[in-house]
Amino acid sequence: MQKKLIGLISCLISLGALANFPDIDKALYHPLKDIKDISFEIEAPELTELVNAKLLLKTNPNNIWTVYKYEDQENIDFSSLQNVSEKVIKIIERGYLSKASFAWLDSVKNYLKDFQFIKRDGEIYYFEDKEGKTGIEELRLSFSRGQLEVEMDLIDQLEKHRYSYDRKPWSDSKLVLTTVVSQIKKAFQVTEARTKIKYKKVSKGLWLPEKIDVVTTQKSEAKTVGKVERSLSETYLFKNYKIDKKIAFEWFNSHNN
Repeated sequence: MQKKLIGLISCLISLGALANFPDIDKALYHPLKDIKDISFEIEAPELTELVNAKLLLKTNPNNIWTVYKYEDQENIDFSSLQNVSEKVIKIIERGYLSKASFAWLDSVKNYLKDFQFIKRDGEIYYFEDKEGKTGIEELRLSFSRGQLEVEMDLIDQLEKHRYSYDRKPWSDSKLVLTTVVSQIKKAFQVTEARTKIKYKKVSKGLWLPEKIDVVTTQKSEAKTVGKVERSLSETYLFKNYKIDKKIAFEWFNSHNN
């Protein structure tokens, strides 16, 4: 879910259901929004070690994977993984793509087609699921002082996501996404993830993520086990960007046939 919400603002104005939401798209730093062909490498030792432990694999934690995005297609080349089922690869892929998408900031236009604007209360805009397909009973959005707040009531949990933006010397006065704080409450368990994004200059006028640090804390206060708290730190390194080089197009072309 978090991955789908990162690029939320970039498509708000194009949706009839969100016609009343402030037009802030032009204020955001979103340099790859019109780029069709993107590829780069990503490395995440902690995530790989976690996957190894959970799925009983022996993947080298220092492996570097190549990410490909062409138009609406997104994928990672895991062809070097031997004797791993397609189902397991999909699980690994979701973990990596959830962070890789910070490079291009996904649009959630298709996702939001399922929602209808209900009302506005101050700075908060309320939406509801049109047909009950998403499991989200109510969606609430607000944007103020460089922060996008997203809250959603699901059938069995509550989610809150806060996206913070800052102006950088290189962003031409546009707002750059720097921090994401997500909190999920389910029964007696609360999971909070704090994500910080560091950028680097890729070419003239183009800055993209270089490093993403994520700290996830999980707390449980179930009466049967008492108070439990655990934390996990992850680092994602981005390198070797290839923009509009037809690399992603060629990769998908060879793998879709």
